[in-house]
Amino acid sequence: MNKIMCLLFCSFVTIVSWSQQLYVAAGENVTISPTAYVFAGGAIEVAATGNLTIASNATHSGALIANAASVTGALTYQRYVPATGTSWNHVAPPVGTQGVQAFVINTNNAIRTSSATGNYALATWKSANDVGQKWTYHNESPAAGSPNQETHTNFVNGQGYTTSRASAGTFSFTGALTTTDVSKTIGGDGLNWTAVGNPYAAFLSTAAVYTANQAVLDPGYAALYLWDPGSNGGEWVPFNASSVDQQLHPGKGFLVKAKAETTATDTQEFVFSKALQAPQETTDAFVRTTPVQKIRLRLYSETASASTTLKYFSNTTAGFDLGWDAAAFNGETSSLSVDTHLVANSEGVPYTLQCLNDNEYEDAPIALAVKAAANQALTFEAEASNLPEGMEVYLEDKMHNTITKISHGASHTLSLAHAVDGIGNFYLHTSRTTLQTEEPLPVVRHLNAYTTRKENLRITGLAAQETAQIRLYNTLGQEVFEHRFASQNVNDIALPNLGSGIYIVKITGTTASLTKKIILE
Repeated sequence: MNKIMCLLFCSFVTIVSWSQQLYVAAGENVTISPTAYVFAGGAIEVAATGNLTIASNATHSGALIANAASVTGALTYQRYVPATGTSWNHVAPPVGTQGVQAFVINTNNAIRTSSATGNYALATWKSANDVGQKWTYHNESPAAGSPNQETHTNFVNGQGYTTSRASAGTFSFTGALTTTDVSKTIGGDGLNWTAVGNPYAAFLSTAAVYTANQAVLDPGYAALYLWDPGSNGGEWVPFNASSVDQQLHPGKGFLVKAKAETTATDTQEFVFSKALQAPQETTDAFVRTTPVQKIRLRLYSETASASTTLKYFSNTTAGFDLGWDAAAFNGETSSLSVDTHLVANSEGVPYTLQCLNDNEYEDAPIALAVKAAANQALTFEAEASNLPEGMEVYLEDKMHNTITKISHGASHTLSLAHAVDGIGNFYLHTSRTTLQTEEPLPVVRHLNAYTTRKENLRITGLAAQETAQIRLYNTLGQEVFEHRFASQNVNDIALPNLGSGIYIVKITGTTASLTKKIILE
């Protein structure tokens, strides 16, 4: 029988090892190095005073895969964290039974603390809390009535947490190895965001986890939202069908938004399958054979930054593509943001990832949804990858009547005299020819109409100063509202006091028309 044992000596596993059983004797140590992994098909036993450690560093992590093993005793997984200053990382316990208090007071974990509140820099996500208070911090003596302080007991396997070290180093999670499927209840609180994470001391394919759980996610947010702490100071990056596969390493946490099939309190089950466990692989195994054509638009203010991404495929459209487009994370607010609205059939939802057809680069401008405070400078720049030869990215600034190339090292900076929040001020163009404000720009081909609230109908896609008419009909075919107007880039039409229900809106312009069903609630 194949058995790895440590009885009277210290063993360091530095190569791939396969065993039916793994036994660590009392007083002895076994370490799985960052570049190695162990597969145990039989029992794992760690004596009370023995130590089984899985190590990681800045580039690699060891793994212990035990799909069919019975486990006695505890192990320690050391998760390397490239922390700098006050940066945050999103983690999940790769073991069970780890106590939160023991974790935060472990000086080797270097968890930051607040002298003002007594909060430790470790928190769970509570979507039902008010905006700005959704992360609930561990505190030994929570203030009475405080919604974002509590005394956490044990880490929950499969649940995600945010935490921060005072400096780069490793987190040590000690507890029982997880050897079964792990199911985490998500949603059920109205907003339906939930923090989850890899529950195993092994790697998981992000694509496999996403594919297995896509059906329980909100269609508009059908993605795994991974935190990138080193990008623009930190931001949520969606992973879905448009993404290059990567590995979820042990201890990796992320956010998902559950779908609500009937009511806002519906819950779903997000499942991590033990069969997906794998050792660390090289990234070459997950690179697409066809390079992704994409534009990453970055926005900088004097104190913050944000970004949004466009990708181009042969099978995606100017409208909504399930599993490919991903709406912007809406669980928190920020002082600066940039997203896009769907080119076709927009419903007013900002998207942090929009996928378009790779035959429609120059067909229409893309409306940017920008949020920024007044009296500051803004800078736009674009990182274009694998676009057709000669294709450049341009920013149309309607506030200053300019159009500027912002790709290949170029940028556009403007002074913002008043606050902005929404679409109508900035548009993105792609073109092989140089665009100038003196020349006709590509026109918006897609006429959209949607309600921003019951009393307001927003219309986009009409040419500026175009004469237009709107008619509204109830389900009996009776006209209940009519209005004529000279169009702008974005038109907000005040509606009369109408009852809740389904209506038919008909918009007629000089260059376009639209008939669409809307719901007033």
